Amino acid sequence: MAENENTSSTFTRRRLLGGSAAVAAATAALTLPANVRKALAEPLPSKQPRLSDIKHVVLLMQENRSFDHYFGTFPGVRGFADRNALTQASGTQAGKSVFYQPDPYNTSGYLLPWHLDTLTTGAQAIPSTSHAWLVQHGALNNGANNNWVPAHYAADGKTNYQYIMGYYEEQDIPFQRALASAFTILDNHFCSVLGPTHPNRYMWMTGTVDPTGANGGPALDNNVTNGSYSWKTYAESLDEAGVSWKCYQGADNYGTNVLEYFKQFQNAPTTSSLYQNAMTTQPYGQFEIDAMNDNLPAVSWLFPTSTQSEHPNYLPNAGAAYVASKIDAIAANPEVWAKTVFILTYDENDGIFDHVAPIIPPAGTEGEFVTVAKSPGGTTSDGYWVGPGFRVPRPVRAVTGDWIAHGWTAWQRVSGAAADWSGVSPRWPDLIAGSRALHAALAAVPVPRWRVTQDIPWTVGDQVAWGERDPEPALGPAAGSIAGQVRRLLAALRPVDLP
Repeated sequence: MAENENTSSTFTRRRLLGGSAAVAAATAALTLPANVRKALAEPLPSKQPRLSDIKHVVLLMQENRSFDHYFGTFPGVRGFADRNALTQASGTQAGKSVFYQPDPYNTSGYLLPWHLDTLTTGAQAIPSTSHAWLVQHGALNNGANNNWVPAHYAADGKTNYQYIMGYYEEQDIPFQRALASAFTILDNHFCSVLGPTHPNRYMWMTGTVDPTGANGGPALDNNVTNGSYSWKTYAESLDEAGVSWKCYQGADNYGTNVLEYFKQFQNAPTTSSLYQNAMTTQPYGQFEIDAMNDNLPAVSWLFPTSTQSEHPNYLPNAGAAYVASKIDAIAANPEVWAKTVFILTYDENDGIFDHVAPIIPPAGTEGEFVTVAKSPGGTTSDGYWVGPGFRVPRPVRAVTGDWIAHGWTAWQRVSGAAADWSGVSPRWPDLIAGSRALHAALAAVPVPRWRVTQDIPWTVGDQVAWGERDPEPALGPAAGSIAGQVRRLLAALRPVDLP
C-alpha cells in the first residue's frame, strides 16, 4: 500500500519504522501533547510543501546538553554505535576510540560513557560542569578530543568531573526522544562557540562575538558588561527590513535574552521597537495565547525560565513541559500549524562529553580567531579560535506544520545532515516567505565567511535501520543558502512504501 493511502489510523504507516521500531514510534507519539498528536494524525498533504508556505519562524534555545548525552543511544544516528569514531593517536589510550577518555584518577586508566538512571536515582538533577572558554578548548585538545578528564578534573574536582560522561536513555527523557522520533533529527550539528552560554547566544541573535573587539567585545564569557557591546543584531536588521519580531519572556528569563546587554537596547526609547519587543516581559503563557489566536510575528524568540531551561542541575523533564506547551499551542490552531516552523536548539554542551570533534578553522581565518588578549568580562583568550563548539541537540529540529510532520521525514531521517551552526542565522530568515528584503538586510550582519563556505551540505539517507547510519558525507562548500538546501531536501524526501 502506498504510504499516503493509509490516513485513517492515528499511527499511520508513515509513523512506523517496521518491526520493533514500530512499537517505539507509537510509544513516542503518545508522549507528545494532544494537539500535536492530532495534527500528526492528519492525512498527508496533497502536494509537497513549499518555502512560501511558511509565515512564522519560532526559535527556542534551551541550555547545556550535548548530543551524545541526550541521543547517544538513539537509533540511526551518529551516537555510541559510531563505527567511525575518532581513534586516539597517542597517550595512555592510544589505539582506542575517544569513548575511552584517558582518566589518570581511575584505576582502569579511562572513563567510559555511563547511564544516568533516573528511574532508580535522582539523576534528572546532575551538577553543571564547567563550560568556560579555556576548559572547552582544553577538552578538545586541538582536535584530538581526548582531554576531557584532565580539563574537568581541574575545573570541577574529583566529585563532579565524572558527570561529563553521563548520558540518558529513552525512559529518562521520553519527550525529547519523542520529538526526535516524530519530527526530524540532525546528528552533525555543532554549537557556534567553543565556550559558554552567552557567547553562543550572541552568535544565535547577532551572528558574532566580536572577536577583534571592534564593538565592545570579544564576548567570551557570561559576565554582563553593562552595555559595552554595540554591534548590530538580527533584531535590528529585521526592523530595517520591516519584518515583525518579538522576544517572549517572563520576569525570569534566566539571563538568556542577550539583547538586554547591548548598548542600543539599553538606551532605546520605551516606545521603540527595540525596547517593546526585546526589553519588556509578558505574562507567562502569552506565546501560547498568540499562537492559538494566529497572532504571532514573523520571527519569535522564546526564553525559558531558569527551572525550565534544562540547564543542569535543572530537570530535563521541566524543560520538556515548557517545550510541549509551545508546540501544543501551535498545533491547537491548524492554520498556524500549517505555516509555522519551530526550531529547537541548545546553546552548548555544558561540560558534557560528545565524541565528534568539531572542525577547527585554519590558523588566521578571518573572523574566527580572537585577537584581543582578554575579554571585557575578564576571560583570557589565549588567541584561540571562536568555534564551532561541540555537538548539541539542535539536531532535534522540531519543525511543525506540513514540512516534516507528514511523512516527508517522519521516519526517513536526515543522517549526517548539515553542520548548520546556531550562529549562522542569516540562513533561517530565508525560510520566511517574501524574504528578499530580509535576506539582504541580514547579509550585512558580520557572520564569518568561513562558517558559510565550510558548511556540510544536507544529505538524505535511505530508511535508517536500528543501529545503522549512512556513510559520513564529505566536507565541502555549501551549495547555496539554507533555503536552497531545504528545497533540495524536500525534493529528495518522498513517501516510501514500507515492507
